Amino acid sequence: MTKRSDVLGAVLAGGKSTRMGTEKALLPVKGRPMIQYAAETLAKVFAETVIVGGSQDKYGFLKCEIVPDLFEGCGPLGGIHAALHRSKPRAAFVLSCDTPFIPADLIEFLLRAKAPDLTVIATFDGVLQPLCGVYDASSFPEIDRDIEQGKYSVFKTLKNIEHVEIPITPDLPFFTPQLFWNMNRPEDYRILSQPDAGTSHG
Repeated sequence: MTKRSDVLGAVLAGGKSTRMGTEKALLPVKGRPMIQYAAETLAKVFAETVIVGGSQDKYGFLKCEIVPDLFEGCGPLGGIHAALHRSKPRAAFVLSCDTPFIPADLIEFLLRAKAPDLTVIATFDGVLQPLCGVYDASSFPEIDRDIEQGKYSVFKTLKNIEHVEIPITPDLPFFTPQLFWNMNRPEDYRILSQPDAGTSHG
C-alpha cells in the first residue's frame, strides 16, 4: 500500500487524564502502551505521523516527531489546532491515543470520502467521533478563531466547519463492536485491558 503524503497522521496524546488519575496514553493494553496502537496504525497509512502533545522523554520510543500544543489547556480542540498548524497546507488525520482498536481499513474508508475543502468525521451508533477524522486545512481558521475566543468545544466548532459525517456500520468489512472503545475512567481501562478485548487492528 502506497502511503499517503498529502495528509498528515496525528495522534492526540491527550491532556491531564483527570478522570483516569494517570496518563492514559502510556497505560499498557495487551503488553504495549496504548498510544502505540494509534501511532502504528497511522504509520501504515501515512508517510508522516506525529504525536501531538507530551514530550520527547515520554513518547520518544514511538520514533515520531512530537508536536507541542500551541495553546495549552484547550482540550482536544487545541490538539487538532496544533496538528493542522503542523500539517499545513495539507489536511491532518486526527486520532485519539485512547482508541487502540481503530484499524487502518477504517482510516482508508474515511479518506475515500474526502473531497477538497471538506472535513470528514466518523460517526458510530449515532454519535459523532471528532477524534477520528480527517480535518481539511480550510478548517484551521475557524478552529483558530474559536480557541482565540476561549471556545474549546470540538462539537460546537464542527458546526461551523464544512464537513461530512460518515457512519461506521456493522456491514463494513472491518467492523467490530470494539472499534470506538476508548478510555476515560479506571473502569474503562479494566475493560480494555481484558485478554479478550478485540484488537482488530489491521
